[in-house]
Amino acid sequence: MTVAVLVLIGGGVAYLLERDSARTEPGSATGPSAGPGPIPGAVGGALAGLGVSDAAPPAGYDGRLFNFNGFDFDRNGCDARNDTLARDLTEVVFRPGSNDCRVESGILHDRYSDESLPVTRDQVDIDHVVALGNAWASGASTWSPERRQDFANDPLVLVATLATHNRAKASSDASRWLPPAAATHCAYAARQVAVKQRYELTVTTTELGVLEEILSECPDEPLPDGTEAPPQAGRTDPAPVAASPQASATRAPRPAGTPDGDGIYRQVSPGAYCSPEGAWGTTDTGTPMVCRLTPGADRPRWRAA
Repeated sequence: MTVAVLVLIGGGVAYLLERDSARTEPGSATGPSAGPGPIPGAVGGALAGLGVSDAAPPAGYDGRLFNFNGFDFDRNGCDARNDTLARDLTEVVFRPGSNDCRVESGILHDRYSDESLPVTRDQVDIDHVVALGNAWASGASTWSPERRQDFANDPLVLVATLATHNRAKASSDASRWLPPAAATHCAYAARQVAVKQRYELTVTTTELGVLEEILSECPDEPLPDGTEAPPQAGRTDPAPVAASPQASATRAPRPAGTPDGDGIYRQVSPGAYCSPEGAWGTTDTGTPMVCRLTPGADRPRWRAA
């Protein structure tokens, strides 16, 4: 007999799991139930290669240990939040005077609700697909500060979504929170797997079971690498919300890491990777910075002069 179980978590997240009541449940005297079987393809191979750990999360988590936001890792003059907004929104409106960097509004093709809607920046959060708290619990507690910062600002890890979804998810893994739109579950699960594979993070037994259940229904789902275009791009867009009549609607291309005529790099972001070592720069507020390799770091970063 098949029993359908509806799991509601985080205020509106639902995932339907079908289980055969004749199967033996995990932890019983005769052993665990059989899963859906090996999942073919790249996403299945990545899932099968993840480590499994049900250990209690280590103490000491603080989101500030990951140094998300305010860093310009691709040296295009904009931090990770604005880069992600510009990538995931269309009809983007930038704040005047921000060098086409600060995103004020646009059309969000939401990866979690499967909707396209006009938004302002305060309606949108940048979600870490593998939440920072979950990353800490599944391996990041042992990382160096530089590796945690790389993780928190990696385009593969980041997606723009409505603030309500990001805050409902909090630090949940895939066994405790899934996007509200069932049509998005395959892409979400594949991105979870891709992130955990890239950073060698573990999954719990329950989390692994949910990911297997989802991906067994869509074994051909591509394994993302963070460079692909947002899958919702190209839809018919509703009218954007204008932030200002003088706002620029396109980001002008600017070469990354190009100094001005005096040899000084302008609008650098503290902590961002830089080159060459010893170069001088200034932040957008005029604070002097120097490109310096600090003890224990593998690459130079912009540091206060």
